[in-house]
Amino acid sequence: MKAKWNQMVIVVLLLVVITSIVVYTWIGIAEIIHYFDHVAYESITTVRILGL
Repeated sequence: MKAKWNQMVIVVLLLVVITSIVVYTWIGIAEIIHYFDHVAYESITTVRILGL
C-alpha cells in the first residue's frame, strides 16, 4: 500500500510539473507572437509616415 501511495504522489507531481511547463511555454509563445505582431505593426506605421 505504501509503495502504491508513493507511486501516486510521483505521478501527480509529474503531471503538475508537465502541465506548468506546457502552460508557461504557451504563455511564452503567445507573448513572442504578440511582441512580433506589435513590432510589425510599428514598422508598417513608420513606413506609412515616411510615405514609402
